Amino acid sequence: MKPKPFHVGVFDSGVGGLTVLKALKAELPCAQFTYLGDMARLPYGTKSHDVVVQYSLKAVEMLVSRGVDAVVIACNTASSAAVPAIQARFPTLSVLDVIGPTVSHAVKQSRAQNFLVLATERTVSSGVYTSLIQAQSPLAQVAGIATPLLVSMAEEGWREVSITDQILAHYIPKNVMDSKMDTVILGCTHFPFFEKSFRHFFGGHMNIIDSASPTAIALKRQLVSLGELNGMADLEGPYETRYLVTDSPMRFLNIASYFLKDKIYPENIEFVHFY
Repeated sequence: MKPKPFHVGVFDSGVGGLTVLKALKAELPCAQFTYLGDMARLPYGTKSHDVVVQYSLKAVEMLVSRGVDAVVIACNTASSAAVPAIQARFPTLSVLDVIGPTVSHAVKQSRAQNFLVLATERTVSSGVYTSLIQAQSPLAQVAGIATPLLVSMAEEGWREVSITDQILAHYIPKNVMDSKMDTVILGCTHFPFFEKSFRHFFGGHMNIIDSASPTAIALKRQLVSLGELNGMADLEGPYETRYLVTDSPMRFLNIASYFLKDKIYPENIEFVHFY
């Protein structure tokens, strides 16, 4: 009897986590994926800590009800606020957030150990990036700046370079731009959508680090160490990905297809409620 595919649940407040899903599917082609986009409650980045925890617990509860074996929190805001609560509520579930793998990768890539973190208001105010970076590199310099307009632009599928340049210039103070930073961390999974704009704005010398690939590699490493992928090479993947959305299925369909650069079919999208 062939083993069942390992089932990974992925959730985000909207479409940003699709950047992580794409990397996960490339790294784990024989796994099965269910993606939950909480379109009804986005953005998480402007919500209070307690509200983000509440939403995140409901999202994981929904994914667990669909039989997932592990959950990837593909949202930096939820990762910064809700991991302890999720692990306490679901103690036997493998849970991976996007921040830890991203920090480890960024610290390895940076020569100057001088970082700019672009994220949501909630993620920046949590201080999690600064604390994790300095735990690995005590002398590191870290500036965190909230850029909430970029989340709204990504959810609209709008990434005009000239507009993005103006928004970044508005948010990022001159003294930060003039500092010796060499690494920009995209601390929101929506932000890889603007990679071309970031490279234009910061110049080709800057390391631009996002969460997708480091998280996918970390999950594969974790599953291999636990023996969860034994026999998976014999499976006939890839499998259809299921998409659960809490609002606007057709809007999700249109934007998600653009994010993933792949066709998504309406029959693979399910409208769900959780309160």
